[in-house]
Amino acid sequence: MKAKITAASMAISQFILAASVRAQSNPNPLPQPHSSDLGPILQNVINWILGIAGLLAVLMLVIGGIRYVISAGNPSQTEGAKKTIIYSLVGIVVIILAVVLVNTVIGLFH
Repeated sequence: MKAKITAASMAISQFILAASVRAQSNPNPLPQPHSSDLGPILQNVINWILGIAGLLAVLMLVIGGIRYVISAGNPSQTEGAKKTIIYSLVGIVVIILAVVLVNTVIGLFH
């Protein structure tokens, strides 16, 4: 029984190794982009900026939640905290839409 299990595992491992070797060969490699190609650089910069904006929006959401919890029922502080939460949620939605739009537009021209 052990011999059959060993033989089966060796056969499977040989198949996996052979498949990984075939997957590494590429008869038609794509040309490498030039270092002066502005598209990917611009996409990375925009994605970083939108990522930072997303982090700030999430931080503002947390701050709004903390303000709401510590408002102790004060109507003006509660209202300000609610506005902070709503504006940060709107900001998160706008940032997500901006990421999708930027990546779509750059993908069309790439």
